[in-house]
Amino acid sequence: MRLVLLDALNLIRRLHAVSPQVLGACEGAWRRIKAELQPTHALAVFDGGAPSWRYARFPAYKAGRSPMPEDLAKQLASVIDGWQRLGLKSWLPEAEEADDLIASLAVAARSHGVSVAVVSTDKGYAQLLSAGVVQYDAFARQFLDGEHWRQKLGIRPAQLVDYLAMAGDSTNAVPGVPGVGAKTAAALLQQHRHLADILATEAGEKAAAKVRDNAEAALLARELATLKGDLPLPFSLSELRLGETP
Repeated sequence: MRLVLLDALNLIRRLHAVSPQVLGACEGAWRRIKAELQPTHALAVFDGGAPSWRYARFPAYKAGRSPMPEDLAKQLASVIDGWQRLGLKSWLPEAEEADDLIASLAVAARSHGVSVAVVSTDKGYAQLLSAGVVQYDAFARQFLDGEHWRQKLGIRPAQLVDYLAMAGDSTNAVPGVPGVGAKTAAALLQQHRHLADILATEAGEKAAAKVRDNAEAALLARELATLKGDLPLPFSLSELRLGETP
């Protein structure tokens, strides 16, 4: 049994960047994903329309991000209908973000011994690898495993939220610690392993001191980067079972 969870807008936006007419591309992408991952259950998850809890914690969250192109927004209903015809259900929540919903679905499925694959290029999902979830890049057609993220970021997947706490997350306009970039954050985690260890150390190194001096900002960034895995789910796994499709 394998559950495949699509980060819908991550996939759709990237397809739209290649070709403005996305319906055929989205249907083709799902056919390929289904053939490559062989799921028994699947769901495409979208972001909610209302602001998530992160905006309440940090009002500048995602500030400056370009809105969805109008022509793409007009095509989403057709994409959802097209996937439905191919047997892929979609979830359009009221407020939560897709990454938290996907994390909650993945954690719930793994607790029942179900194999889970998340289809997304978003580095945030790397934190789910330690729960036995696999991440799949549908464009490169490869799994983004621990070795991939070690080579790309210089950290273990379990260190991702601590890494983002210090380096920040420019994609979501979360600043992290002033003066601590990606390389420095990775080097600190290679030496100290965890943000908590860095905050507790009395070592005189400049980078660690910067983190300690900006502990509040680091802990907020860490909170924002951490996926919620305990959101209530309005359906059961059996409702996501795939049937015979064209």
